[in-house]
Amino acid sequence: MELLRRILAGLKPWWSWPAVRRLLVGIGVLSVTTVVVAEIAAASPLPVIERFDGPLMLASEESRVEWFDPIILLLSHLAAFEFMAGLFVLLVFWAGLRHGRWDVLVVPAVAAGGAFTISVLTKTVLWRGRPDVLVNPLVDAFGPSFPSGHAMRGVALYFAFAWVLSRRARVPAKVAAYAGAGMCAAISGYGRVYLGVHWPSDILAGAAIAAAWTVFSLRIIERYCSDTIDRVQGVTKA
Repeated sequence: MELLRRILAGLKPWWSWPAVRRLLVGIGVLSVTTVVVAEIAAASPLPVIERFDGPLMLASEESRVEWFDPIILLLSHLAAFEFMAGLFVLLVFWAGLRHGRWDVLVVPAVAAGGAFTISVLTKTVLWRGRPDVLVNPLVDAFGPSFPSGHAMRGVALYFAFAWVLSRRARVPAKVAAYAGAGMCAAISGYGRVYLGVHWPSDILAGAAIAAAWTVFSLRIIERYCSDTIDRVQGVTKA
C-alpha cells in the first residue's frame, strides 16, 4: 500500500483535465484519419500489396542469412509489449521512487499508451490479413496486420524517452538520443518484415501514425504540464 501511495502521489501533479481531454480527442482523430486513409488506399486502382509489399517481402526472404535469424528475432522484441511492460516496471523503481523523475515514467506512458490504443482501434476496424506470400515465414503471427503495433510502440516509446532524457541537454546529446531512438525503432520494424509477420506498409504506416501521435502528445504535455516537468527535472525559472 505504501508503494501504491507513493506512486499515486508522484503522478498526481500530472493530472490535468484539459490535457487529458485533448489527448483523448487526438487519439480519436488519428484513429479515424487512419481508417479513412487506409480505406481510400485499399480502393485505389494501384494495389499496394501487389506492387509494393509483395516484392519487398520476397526480396527480404531471399536475403536471409541463417546465422542472422535468431539475432533479428531477438532485436524485433525491442518494441514487444512484454519488453515494454518490464521496462516500465524498472522505471517505476529507478526513476520514480528512487529519483523522483516521474516524467521518465509518465511521458513515455502517454506516448506508448496512446499509440497502443490507436493501434487496437484501427486494427479492429480495418482487419488486414497477415503476409501470405512467403515460402518460409520464421514465426507465426495472428490477428490483424495493419498498422504494425510493434512499429507504433517502438516509435512512440523510444522517441518519448529521447525527448525526456535530452530535453535540457545540448545539441550533440539531443542528436545522439534521437539517433538512438530512431535506430531502435527501425531495427524493431525491419525485424517484423524480416520475420514475415508484417507487410512493409504496415511498418511505414505504423511509424508515421506513431510519430504524429508522439509529436502531438508531447506538445500537449509540454503546454499543460511544463511546470511539473521543470519541477521534477530540477529546473527553476527566473
